[in-house]
Amino acid sequence: LLRHDPLARGVIVSLLGGVWVLAFFGLRYPLQMLPVLMFELVWKTIWMIAFGLQQWSAGQAPPTFAEDFSSIALGVLLMPLVIPWGYVVRHYIKQRATRWR
Repeated sequence: LLRHDPLARGVIVSLLGGVWVLAFFGLRYPLQMLPVLMFELVWKTIWMIAFGLQQWSAGQAPPTFAEDFSSIALGVLLMPLVIPWGYVVRHYIKQRATRWR
C-alpha cells in the first residue's frame, strides 16, 4: 500500500487496506466492528477454499502466491480467535430479525 507502481490501478490494494484498517479497530472494539471482522473472515475463507488450496494442490500458482497465501491464512487463523462467537450466536442467529418497514 505504501510502495507501489505509480501507474498501478490500486483498486484491490486500496480496498484491502481499508478493510485492514477497520479490522485493526475491530481488535480494540470487537462488537462495534463485528461486521467488518466477519467480512474479513468470510472473504479470506472463501479465497482459501476456492483459490488458494486449489492452486497449491495443483502446483500452479502465480508469482505472488506465497505472500498471498501466508497473509490470508494468518487472517483465517486469527479472526476466529478475536470474534466474540457467543455474541454472534445470540444477536445474529438466535435473535429475531427486525421487520422491514
